[in-house]
Amino acid sequence: MSQVGLAMSHDTEEKPAPPKRSRLAVVIAVVVVVALIGAVGYFGYTKFLAKGPDYSGDGHGEVTIQIVKGQSIPSMGDELVKANVVKSAQAFVEAASADARARGIQVGYYKMKLEMSAASALDLLTDPDNLMQGNVLVVEGAGMLEVIVEASKATKIPLADFQAVLKNPKGIGLPAYAGNNAEGFLFPATYSFGPDATATSVLTAMVTKFKEVAASINLDARAAARGRKPYDIVKIASIEEKEGFENYFSQISQVIYNRLAVHEILGMDSTVNYGLGISVEQLTADQKLVDTPYNTFRHQGLPPTPISNPGKAALEAALEPAIGTWMYFLSIPGTKEMRFSTSAAQFERDKKDMQAAYDRQKSASAAPSP
Repeated sequence: MSQVGLAMSHDTEEKPAPPKRSRLAVVIAVVVVVALIGAVGYFGYTKFLAKGPDYSGDGHGEVTIQIVKGQSIPSMGDELVKANVVKSAQAFVEAASADARARGIQVGYYKMKLEMSAASALDLLTDPDNLMQGNVLVVEGAGMLEVIVEASKATKIPLADFQAVLKNPKGIGLPAYAGNNAEGFLFPATYSFGPDATATSVLTAMVTKFKEVAASINLDARAAARGRKPYDIVKIASIEEKEGFENYFSQISQVIYNRLAVHEILGMDSTVNYGLGISVEQLTADQKLVDTPYNTFRHQGLPPTPISNPGKAALEAALEPAIGTWMYFLSIPGTKEMRFSTSAAQFERDKKDMQAAYDRQKSASAAPSP
């Protein structure tokens, strides 16, 4: 075979062509990129630049909105949108972000309108006068009468309604051992009630809270482990609240247990005050002689009922008293100091310091102002 022929055959052999990029694929890729850029730009605009849709004006009609404890501004906005108070949560958040009053929105129920501007909605929520019935604060150590007076003021429910319920409190869920007496079981907390609240529903909420806390600290079982009834624990805790400060509760509790153990009278001014329906720091000798079931200078043991409504710290201290042999305690007037002693002699010395503090207080109050 000639060399010429071989050469020609080699030179004319076709090489595979490189793959050509599809024009359609390029076009699609460009469209996708442009769309992504547009989407990101739109998101950024709507998120950071565009204002949320909003109604105008003061709205119409009427609707009740509840603001709950710990609720965030965006969550409030969502609730307002659901009720058709505002057009968008974003508009409400924007209005709240620009107004320092939004940080003071209180828990409770508000009478709002439909289709309000976000600014108008914020105006209503930041005005405490628009709270419907609102919040009831039960403080630690408050007596039952104090609680219902405060509840009546906050809810506008007549005081007589509360008094009627407490005369026959079977419907408020008291523990069986309470003996149909609500004293001690109106648990200290802040409660929010709506426009449909009644004296029964208000008191039921407080008793329910007591039972929840009692369950959480295993009150019944721990009381039994101490050889005590749950009612005893509530009574002891109620005395702690009236006699001293929280950091001394466990010591007060131990003094009570120590005196009960040797059948010594408790001799608590707080129980005498409760029986007489008064509240004085220093009882007179005559007041200590008045024979009521709550006079623990005359009657041994715990009073027949709690004398206040104790909080969780007091209940815990009644269940877990401090370890000690103290038999006496007292408070130094004008201070938050309490003194605990094991002997009558030391107690008498402490009483002299207490009396000196009382005398200083009297002198200071009697002195003419400069």
